[in-house]
Amino acid sequence: MDMNQQVGVPQGASSTHRWVLWAIIIVAAVAVAWGAYQYRGEEPIENDIEMMDADTGMMGGSENTIPMHAKVTVEVTDTGFSPSTVVIQKGDEVEFVNKRVVPVWPASGAHPTHLLCPGFDSLKGLATGETYSFTFTEVRECPMHDHLAPAFKGMISVKEASAMKGGQ
Repeated sequence: MDMNQQVGVPQGASSTHRWVLWAIIIVAAVAVAWGAYQYRGEEPIENDIEMMDADTGMMGGSENTIPMHAKVTVEVTDTGFSPSTVVIQKGDEVEFVNKRVVPVWPASGAHPTHLLCPGFDSLKGLATGETYSFTFTEVRECPMHDHLAPAFKGMISVKEASAMKGGQ
């Protein structure tokens, strides 16, 4: 019995049909192997947020007081910052993502000096898709703007963790 009969290729089938059948078999085998490799029987990692105390915003309760810090994403689009107003707690990080086809340069006010929130300045234009992140460590109001398009403005309000309680 030849190999064509073993895989169910009818007598007289053309060489092209045999290759197509083998290609389908190989693709199916690779897909099954890839799926098995991706799954590998791993259990999902537990999310630590489930252990966060909703009243204090702290992890683990009274014996373990690790403050939860967030990362907020602000997109710079053709209409400006989105969202244009961000309220965060001290220690949170804000990541700016350039969604425009031209460079953007996120920085604190006032234009052009960027001195109202020292350190909050990407120091260069960001290409499309490029990001810039800054961690706010002081409680304050930080006006923001795009240095390359100063009409794009917004505000980052940095609060103490206790001031964030109750959605304020």
